Amino acid sequence: RGGLDAGAWRTNFQTWQDDVAGGSCGERVHHGWGESWVQLRGRVRQGVEALLAEHPTYRLVVTGHSCGASLATLMAAEWAADGSLSALSPPPLLYSFASPRVGNPAFAASVDATLARRGLTLWRVVNQRDSIPHVPPDVASLTPLTHAHARGARRLAPEPRQWQHAGTQVWLTPDS
Repeated sequence: RGGLDAGAWRTNFQTWQDDVAGGSCGERVHHGWGESWVQLRGRVRQGVEALLAEHPTYRLVVTGHSCGASLATLMAAEWAADGSLSALSPPPLLYSFASPRVGNPAFAASVDATLARRGLTLWRVVNQRDSIPHVPPDVASLTPLTHAHARGARRLAPEPRQWQHAGTQVWLTPDS
């Protein structure tokens, strides 16, 4: 999935957080990427199951770059929670490259714990000079902006929220 067309940018800027369906109390994810995953999940599962049925010795590699990494994280989280990933042999590999922050700390902790229980790790590869892994920004410390409107003040800044990465970070530096 690319991040350059108008639809993708609209999705990227839908940064409010939604509760994770079926998640534990307090797990929240980026609205735009969560909605994108909901739209794709059926086709992705159908395609993966068909390919693995045709090639049963193949290993599934769940991966993505930038916004695609956010979708790979959501897929890994969902499929680990429902047991789909642990049913695969050989076990899948999970890699994200330049992933933005997908959810809040409760979501990240839940993903990491669920994967660990299944004997899996999401490896999150980050280039030291890349800005994408630092978005969405943590807006808890920002002062809310408002503007006057005929029917009252309207909040321009989103409600404060926290963002945290899931997975084990692999840091790429110029020396690595």
